[in-house]
Amino acid sequence: MFGSASHGTNAFFAGGFKISKSGVEVVSIVEKYNAETKTWASIHVMHRRRKSCSACFLHGKFYVLGGQNENDENLNCGESYDEETDSWELIPNMLANVYLSFFQAPPRIAVVNDNLYLLETSLNELLVYNVNTNTWKKLWNYTCESRFN
Repeated sequence: MFGSASHGTNAFFAGGFKISKSGVEVVSIVEKYNAETKTWASIHVMHRRRKSCSACFLHGKFYVLGGQNENDENLNCGESYDEETDSWELIPNMLANVYLSFFQAPPRIAVVNDNLYLLETSLNELLVYNVNTNTWKKLWNYTCESRFN
């Protein structure tokens, strides 16, 4: 229910939820684990609380995208974390033109050669993200039967 990605000896974990006596709370917390020193560190919280999100490293930054808020509504924004400045940048409408149903959270993403790809299973499309323009480009349609869109 959280997004995670690794970079070097660090693993980052973002969002998700916590359970307390008062109920279930969707969170915006982010934690980093250093496998070399075997230590945990909290980093700045994200702008949005999110669960069922995806995460990756792209161009040296930690990206968290999509997911759902505390009302189970799909989020179309993303965020990027710059470790050098220790700051988050909100990316409004990062997924605005991407159709994601409730069942597609978290978004199916992968980074290859520093390019972010998204597999959109309802329309059977493979998309690539342009970080400079905050837009997605359809690469091709694929034919694959999916039981859960």
